[in-house]
Amino acid sequence: MPTQIIRYRVADQEKAEENVRLVRDVFAELARERPGGITYQSYRLDDGLTFVHVVTTDDLQILMRFEAFLAFTKTLGQRLDGVPHREEATPIGFFDGHLRS
Repeated sequence: MPTQIIRYRVADQEKAEENVRLVRDVFAELARERPGGITYQSYRLDDGLTFVHVVTTDDLQILMRFEAFLAFTKTLGQRLDGVPHREEATPIGFFDGHLRS
C-alpha cells in the first residue's frame, strides 16, 4: 500500500490548538468506525506549529467518508502558514508494541 507523508505549519498557537482539536476529532471518529484498509498517524513537532501526518492506504477516499476529516480539511487553509508538503514514502517496517492515548 502506498504511504503519504504530509507536513505543514500553522500560523500561530491558537491555530495549532484548533488543529489539534480537529485532528483528535478525526481519530475519535476513526476509532468509532474502525475502517479497514488504512493506517493513519499524526504528530505535532517540538516547535508546536508543525504537524506531520502519515497515511498508508490504497484508497485515500476512505477519509472523505468521515465528517470529522471533512471538517478538518474544510478549514485547514485558514490555519496554514505556507503550503503543505506531501511526499510518497515506501514503508520498510512497522511495529506496534505500545499503547496509544
